[in-house]
Amino acid sequence: RENIIGYVVQWDKIVSTRIEGRLIEFRKMRSSYAHYVDKVAGLHEKADKQKAKSKQVPKTASPRLANKLERNVVKLSGAEEAHDDYGRSLLLYIDEVTTTYWKDFVPLLHMFMKFSMNGASDTSVVMRRLEKVDAILKKSEIGVTGRLEALKSSPPEVITSSTAGKETEAGLKQMEEKEAEESADKENDLESV
Repeated sequence: RENIIGYVVQWDKIVSTRIEGRLIEFRKMRSSYAHYVDKVAGLHEKADKQKAKSKQVPKTASPRLANKLERNVVKLSGAEEAHDDYGRSLLLYIDEVTTTYWKDFVPLLHMFMKFSMNGASDTSVVMRRLEKVDAILKKSEIGVTGRLEALKSSPPEVITSSTAGKETEAGLKQMEEKEAEESADKENDLESV
């Protein structure tokens, strides 16, 4: 049971930590990309204004501004590529986790089935023992109907029994000996395999 719960907790921690970490990085990349989009747009605007005021033919912006614009266009291109690649990778991971999550639960199903089978096996062992105890109880002088009627109406001399405890003790000892024999037989069978 602890393995089953541990697996689910571990799966949740791995997936959520990875997605949350990647979302933080993606937001930083988006912020950087947005910064360069705004900066390049502002520099284009400035260059257009300088061109409009320029008296040179052909009309151009100052070399310093043109250089700055060119550098920031390159930075924008790099930021856009990094943003898009990382975004695709993040979406691919989220898609994989959400659409094929069942693959991650195959081990969980296996653990649950193993847990159920072990529980059924344990229950079977207990039930076999209970059947043996029930057989001993049926053989006792008390029987399976109990002593209520005797306790209700019989005199104490009739109710008192000094051999009942010995019969139960002998039956339990017999049951333990039989279980030891069965266990030895199983071990021999396993060794021969």
